Amino acid sequence: SSELHIYTDFLRIVLEILNAILSYALPRNPE
Repeated sequence: SSELHIYTDFLRIVLEILNAILSYALPRNPE
C-alpha cells in the first residue's frame, strides 16, 4: 500500500515536470 502511494506521488511529480517542460518548450503564438 505504501509502495503504491510512493509510486503515484512519483508519477505525479514526473507529469508535473513534463508539463512544465512542454509549456516552456512549446512556442507561443504572438497575437
